[in-house]
Amino acid sequence: MTEVVDFTKRLQEKQEDQQLTKYYDNHDVVLDVCDEVFPEGAVILALCDKELQVSSNIEDTETVVGMLTAVLTTLIEQKE
Repeated sequence: MTEVVDFTKRLQEKQEDQQLTKYYDNHDVVLDVCDEVFPEGAVILALCDKELQVSSNIEDTETVVGMLTAVLTTLIEQKE
């Protein structure tokens, strides 16, 4: 008997893996540059394919949340 193989699904999975790898590589490069400019750490917000992507070289979650909260507060104040 023969088996039907759906290459479309495999191709889509491969493309998704490549896109994820590209995403990580791009953020790694930017975070490396940010390490030189901002030694205390940085948070990257990126919009890609209508999805919000967040990367950080700061290990303390509370610090990252504090930074994001400060950005949100500033944006709200500027909008008013």
